[in-house]
Amino acid sequence: IQKPVVDRTEIILEVFASKARTHEAKIQVQLAQIRYNMPRLKRLWSHLSRQKGGGANQKGEGEKQIELDRRLLRKNAQRLTEQLEAIKEDRKTFQKQRIRSGIFRFAVVGYTNAGKSTLMNRLTGASVYVEDKLFATLDTTTRRLSLPSKQEVLVTDTVGFIRKLPHTLIAAFRSTLEGALEADCLLHIVDGSHSSFRLHMTATREVLKELDFDDECPIILVFNKKDLFLDKVEELRAEFPEALFCSFSDGEGMDLLLHQMNLQAQKSRQLTWLCIPPHKYNLVAKLHHLGAIRVQSIDSEGNHLLSVSLPEDQELIYRDFFSSVPEC
Repeated sequence: IQKPVVDRTEIILEVFASKARTHEAKIQVQLAQIRYNMPRLKRLWSHLSRQKGGGANQKGEGEKQIELDRRLLRKNAQRLTEQLEAIKEDRKTFQKQRIRSGIFRFAVVGYTNAGKSTLMNRLTGASVYVEDKLFATLDTTTRRLSLPSKQEVLVTDTVGFIRKLPHTLIAAFRSTLEGALEADCLLHIVDGSHSSFRLHMTATREVLKELDFDDECPIILVFNKKDLFLDKVEELRAEFPEALFCSFSDGEGMDLLLHQMNLQAQKSRQLTWLCIPPHKYNLVAKLHHLGAIRVQSIDSEGNHLLSVSLPEDQELIYRDFFSSVPEC
C-alpha cells in the first residue's frame, strides 16, 4: 500500500487547515500552504510530457504542467494576499478606535494547549472553544473585562505557539498575532505540568522575537494547571519568583491574577484631580466607563471634583480641567 510522506511543516499546515474557522484564518492557512508548496512542485508532474501546440501554426513544445501550476498558485497567492491586506486595514481602523478610547489592552500568549482559551472563558465568559488538543483554536478572540477597580480593559486570545514555527505560518499569521504586538501587557501562560514547559517558554519568546515584539512591554508569567504539579509549586516559585500559579479549570489563583492585571493597568495612568463643570457631564461618564475615578464629589455649584487615574492618551481631552487641589 502506497502512503504519502509528509514533513513536519506539512502536518502543521494540515492541522491548521482543519482548525481554521473564521474567513481570515482560512485565508491565512491557504496562503501558507501555497507559499510552502510553490518551490516544491518540482518532480510532482514528471510523469507528464510537455504540452504540444497544434493546428496550422504549430509552435513546438508548450509549457510544462508544472509551469501552469506555478502560474495558478502565484495568481491565487496574490488574490489571498490582497484579501488579507483588506482585512488588515479594517483591523487597523478598529485598533485606532481602541487606542483613542484609552482602553488598556492585554494579550494572552503561550505554547499551544497551555490553557489560554480556558483563561479567556474564565475571565470574560467568551465561550471560546476548549479541548485538550494542540491548536484547538486558531482564531483570535477579543473581549472586554471589568477589573476589580472597575476599570474596563480588553483581553485578546492568540493562536498557540509551537517550537520552530514554520516561517510560512509566521508570515501568514502575522496579522493575527499583531494582537499580541500591540498589547500594553502580555499574559504568558505556561502549562506547568508539562515535562518540557521550559522549552515551551523558550519557543514562545522566540516567536515573539520573530514578530519584533517590544521587549519593554510588561509580561505577567502565569503557570496554569497547578492542581497537576502541586509537589513542584514551591520549587518553581523559587525559580520564578515573579510568576503566578493558577488552575484556570477550577478558578484557583484567579484573584491574584486579576490583582496583577489591575496593577499593570493602573501603571499606565496619571493620578490627578479634575474639576469638571455640570454641562460637561459626558466627560465624567466617560471616566466612569474607563474605570478611572477613585474619588468623586460635587461642590455647591454642581462642579464634579474627581480624583482620577487618567490614561496618558486621555490627558489632552481633560487638560482644561486639571486641578492642583481637590477644589475648584
